[in-house]
Amino acid sequence: LAVRVTGVYAFVALIDVVRLHTSGTGLLGYLNMTAWLIPAMFGVAYRRELLSPRAALYLGLGMLGVNLMLCLAGPYDVSLVGVEGQRLANISPPSLLMAGHAIMMCALAIWAAPAITRWAQRPRVWWLTVIGNSGAMTLYLWHIPALLGVHLVFDLLGWYRFPGQPHLVLLSIIQLIVMGGLVAGLFAKLRPLENSPLPGWDGPATTPTGWRSLAVGTLLCIA
Repeated sequence: LAVRVTGVYAFVALIDVVRLHTSGTGLLGYLNMTAWLIPAMFGVAYRRELLSPRAALYLGLGMLGVNLMLCLAGPYDVSLVGVEGQRLANISPPSLLMAGHAIMMCALAIWAAPAITRWAQRPRVWWLTVIGNSGAMTLYLWHIPALLGVHLVFDLLGWYRFPGQPHLVLLSIIQLIVMGGLVAGLFAKLRPLENSPLPGWDGPATTPTGWRSLAVGTLLCIA
Protein backbone atom coordinates (compact mmCIF):
# COMPACT_ATOMS: atom_id res chain seq x y z
CA LEU A 1 0.00 0.00 0.00
CA ALA A 2 2.76 2.45 0.96
CA VAL A 3 4.72 1.74 -2.22
CA ARG A 4 1.71 2.16 -4.49
CA VAL A 5 0.35 5.33 -2.85
CA THR A 6 3.82 6.86 -2.78
CA GLY A 7 4.32 5.87 -6.41
CA VAL A 8 1.14 7.55 -7.58
CA TYR A 9 1.88 10.65 -5.48
CA ALA A 10 5.41 10.87 -6.91
CA PHE A 11 4.08 10.44 -10.45
CA VAL A 12 1.63 13.33 -9.97
CA ALA A 13 4.44 15.44 -8.52
CA LEU A 14 6.62 14.73 -11.56
CA ILE A 15 3.84 15.66 -13.98
CA ASP A 16 3.21 18.91 -12.09
CA VAL A 17 6.90 19.83 -12.20
CA VAL A 18 7.02 19.24 -15.95
CA ARG A 19 3.83 21.11 -16.83
CA LEU A 20 4.65 24.04 -14.56
CA HIS A 21 8.15 24.55 -15.92
CA THR A 22 7.79 23.55 -19.59
CA SER A 23 5.63 25.56 -21.96
CA GLY A 24 3.16 23.69 -24.13
CA THR A 25 2.83 20.72 -21.79
CA GLY A 26 -0.47 21.67 -20.14
CA LEU A 27 -2.29 18.62 -21.50
CA LEU A 28 0.14 16.38 -19.64
CA GLY A 29 -1.77 17.37 -16.53
CA TYR A 30 -4.54 14.97 -17.44
CA LEU A 31 -2.18 12.09 -16.73
CA ASN A 32 -2.78 13.15 -13.14
CA MET A 33 -6.17 11.45 -13.34
CA THR A 34 -4.18 8.58 -11.81
CA ALA A 35 -4.54 10.52 -8.54
CA TRP A 36 -8.04 9.08 -8.26
CA LEU A 37 -6.47 5.65 -7.73
CA ILE A 38 -5.46 6.85 -4.26
CA PRO A 39 -8.95 6.80 -2.67
CA ALA A 40 -9.57 3.38 -4.25
CA MET A 41 -6.38 2.01 -2.73
CA PHE A 42 -7.29 3.39 0.69
CA GLY A 43 -10.73 1.82 0.34
CA VAL A 44 -9.12 -1.57 -0.17
CA ALA A 45 -6.71 -0.85 2.70
CA TYR A 46 -9.63 -0.03 5.01
CA ARG A 47 -11.57 -3.12 3.97
CA ARG A 48 -8.57 -5.40 4.54
CA GLU A 49 -7.48 -3.57 7.71
CA LEU A 50 -4.04 -2.78 6.30
CA LEU A 51 -3.82 0.55 8.14
CA SER A 52 -4.39 0.94 11.87
CA PRO A 53 -6.36 3.97 13.11
CA ARG A 54 -3.28 5.34 14.90
CA ALA A 55 -1.09 5.05 11.80
CA ALA A 56 -3.88 6.59 9.73
CA LEU A 57 -4.05 9.56 12.13
CA TYR A 58 -0.31 10.21 11.86
CA LEU A 59 -0.47 9.91 8.07
CA GLY A 60 -3.44 12.28 7.85
CA LEU A 61 -1.81 14.92 10.04
CA GLY A 62 1.46 14.59 8.16
CA MET A 63 -0.24 15.10 4.81
CA LEU A 64 -2.13 18.07 6.22
CA GLY A 65 1.24 19.67 6.98
CA VAL A 66 2.53 18.89 3.49
CA ASN A 67 -0.61 20.32 1.89
CA LEU A 68 -0.32 23.53 3.90
CA MET A 69 3.29 23.92 2.78
CA LEU A 70 2.28 23.40 -0.86
CA CYS A 71 -0.28 26.20 -0.50
CA LEU A 72 1.96 28.60 1.42
CA ALA A 73 5.25 28.06 -0.42
CA GLY A 74 4.16 26.46 -3.68
CA PRO A 75 2.10 27.43 -6.70
CA TYR A 76 -1.14 25.86 -5.45
CA ASP A 77 -4.32 27.70 -4.45
CA VAL A 78 -6.28 26.66 -1.40
CA SER A 79 -9.57 26.08 -3.24
CA LEU A 80 -9.95 22.50 -4.45
CA VAL A 81 -12.83 23.42 -6.75
CA GLY A 82 -12.60 25.56 -9.85
CA VAL A 83 -12.82 29.28 -9.09
CA GLU A 84 -12.02 32.26 -11.26
CA GLY A 85 -8.49 33.62 -11.05
CA GLN A 86 -6.75 30.48 -9.85
CA ARG A 87 -3.02 30.27 -10.55
CA LEU A 88 -3.33 26.52 -10.99
CA ALA A 89 -6.48 24.44 -11.10
CA ASN A 90 -6.52 21.66 -8.52
CA ILE A 91 -9.30 19.48 -9.87
CA SER A 92 -9.27 19.67 -13.67
CA PRO A 93 -6.73 18.26 -14.13
CA PRO A 94 -5.97 16.99 -10.62
CA SER A 95 -2.92 18.55 -9.00
CA LEU A 96 -0.42 17.35 -6.43
CA LEU A 97 -2.43 19.24 -3.81
CA MET A 98 -5.53 17.24 -4.76
CA ALA A 99 -3.58 13.98 -4.54
CA GLY A 100 -2.32 14.98 -1.09
CA HIS A 101 -5.81 15.98 -0.05
CA ALA A 102 -7.09 12.53 -1.08
CA ILE A 103 -4.43 10.86 1.08
CA MET A 104 -5.22 13.13 4.03
CA MET A 105 -8.99 12.71 3.88
CA CYS A 106 -8.88 8.93 3.41
CA ALA A 107 -6.40 8.51 6.25
CA LEU A 108 -8.46 10.66 8.62
CA ALA A 109 -11.61 8.77 7.62
CA ILE A 110 -9.93 5.46 8.52
CA TRP A 111 -8.83 6.97 11.85
CA ALA A 112 -12.38 8.15 12.60
CA ALA A 113 -14.09 4.98 11.36
CA PRO A 114 -14.32 3.17 14.74
CA ALA A 115 -15.98 6.19 16.40
CA ILE A 116 -18.30 6.67 13.42
CA THR A 117 -19.23 2.98 13.57
CA ARG A 118 -20.15 3.23 17.25
CA TRP A 119 -22.21 6.37 16.57
CA ALA A 120 -24.00 4.75 13.63
CA GLN A 121 -25.17 1.87 15.83
CA ARG A 122 -27.75 4.18 17.36
CA PRO A 123 -31.13 3.28 15.81
CA ARG A 124 -32.10 6.83 14.84
CA VAL A 125 -28.70 7.52 13.27
CA TRP A 126 -28.79 4.26 11.32
CA TRP A 127 -32.35 5.01 10.18
CA LEU A 128 -31.21 8.34 8.71
CA THR A 129 -28.17 6.65 7.17
CA VAL A 130 -30.34 4.09 5.40
CA ILE A 131 -32.61 6.83 4.03
CA GLY A 132 -29.60 8.79 2.79
CA ASN A 133 -28.03 5.75 1.16
CA SER A 134 -31.27 4.92 -0.61
CA GLY A 135 -30.97 8.22 -2.49
CA ALA A 136 -27.22 8.76 -2.57
CA MET A 137 -27.08 8.88 -6.37
CA THR A 138 -30.00 11.31 -6.43
CA LEU A 139 -28.10 13.67 -4.14
CA TYR A 140 -24.94 13.26 -6.20
CA LEU A 141 -26.62 13.98 -9.53
CA TRP A 142 -28.94 16.80 -8.55
CA HIS A 143 -27.10 18.94 -6.01
CA ILE A 144 -24.98 20.61 -8.72
CA PRO A 145 -27.95 21.73 -10.92
CA ALA A 146 -29.61 23.03 -7.76
CA LEU A 147 -26.46 24.90 -6.74
CA LEU A 148 -26.07 26.45 -10.20
CA GLY A 149 -29.73 27.46 -10.21
CA VAL A 150 -29.43 29.17 -6.83
CA HIS A 151 -26.34 31.09 -7.96
CA LEU A 152 -28.00 32.18 -11.20
CA VAL A 153 -31.12 33.43 -9.42
CA PHE A 154 -29.09 35.34 -6.85
CA ASP A 155 -26.93 36.87 -9.59
CA LEU A 156 -30.01 37.93 -11.56
CA LEU A 157 -31.32 39.64 -8.42
CA GLY A 158 -27.99 41.44 -8.05
CA TRP A 159 -27.09 39.57 -4.85
CA TYR A 160 -23.56 38.56 -5.79
CA ARG A 161 -21.76 36.29 -3.39
CA PHE A 162 -18.01 36.13 -3.62
CA PRO A 163 -15.11 37.50 -1.55
CA GLY A 164 -14.98 41.26 -1.45
CA GLN A 165 -18.73 41.76 -1.85
CA PRO A 166 -20.83 43.24 0.97
CA HIS A 167 -23.07 40.93 3.00
CA LEU A 168 -21.00 37.86 2.03
CA VAL A 169 -21.73 36.00 5.27
CA LEU A 170 -25.45 36.83 5.26
CA LEU A 171 -25.87 35.80 1.61
CA SER A 172 -23.95 32.59 2.31
CA ILE A 173 -26.31 31.69 5.14
CA ILE A 174 -29.38 32.48 3.03
CA GLN A 175 -28.06 30.43 0.11
CA LEU A 176 -27.29 27.54 2.43
CA ILE A 177 -30.87 27.52 3.75
CA VAL A 178 -32.32 27.78 0.21
CA MET A 179 -30.04 25.00 -0.99
CA GLY A 180 -31.03 22.76 1.91
CA GLY A 181 -34.73 23.14 1.14
CA LEU A 182 -34.23 22.74 -2.61
CA VAL A 183 -32.07 19.62 -2.33
CA ALA A 184 -34.46 18.10 0.23
CA GLY A 185 -37.35 18.62 -2.20
CA LEU A 186 -35.42 17.09 -5.09
CA PHE A 187 -34.41 14.18 -2.88
CA ALA A 188 -37.99 13.44 -1.85
CA LYS A 189 -39.31 13.79 -5.41
CA LEU A 190 -36.61 11.95 -7.36
CA ARG A 191 -35.44 9.28 -4.90
CA PRO A 192 -38.11 6.80 -6.10
CA LEU A 193 -36.47 6.81 -9.54
CA GLU A 194 -33.39 5.32 -7.91
CA ASN A 195 -35.29 2.49 -6.24
CA SER A 196 -38.29 1.69 -8.46
CA PRO A 197 -37.94 -0.12 -11.81
CA LEU A 198 -38.54 2.13 -14.81
CA PRO A 199 -40.66 0.71 -17.64
CA GLY A 200 -38.64 0.25 -20.79
CA TRP A 201 -35.34 0.77 -18.99
CA ASP A 202 -34.94 -1.65 -16.10
CA GLY A 203 -35.22 -5.33 -16.81
CA PRO A 204 -33.64 -8.68 -16.03
CA ALA A 205 -29.87 -8.57 -16.15
CA THR A 206 -28.30 -10.43 -19.05
CA THR A 207 -24.64 -11.18 -19.68
CA PRO A 208 -24.30 -12.23 -23.33
CA THR A 209 -20.88 -12.56 -24.87
CA GLY A 210 -19.62 -11.70 -28.32
CA TRP A 211 -18.86 -8.67 -30.48
CA ARG A 212 -22.22 -6.99 -29.80
CA SER A 213 -21.60 -6.88 -26.05
CA LEU A 214 -18.04 -5.70 -26.61
CA ALA A 215 -19.26 -2.87 -28.86
CA VAL A 216 -21.98 -1.79 -26.43
CA GLY A 217 -19.60 -1.86 -23.48
CA THR A 218 -16.99 0.14 -25.38
CA LEU A 219 -19.53 2.77 -26.43
CA LEU A 220 -20.79 3.08 -22.84
CA CYS A 221 -17.24 3.59 -21.57
CA ILE A 222 -16.61 6.26 -24.21
CA ALA A 223 -19.89 8.00 -23.37
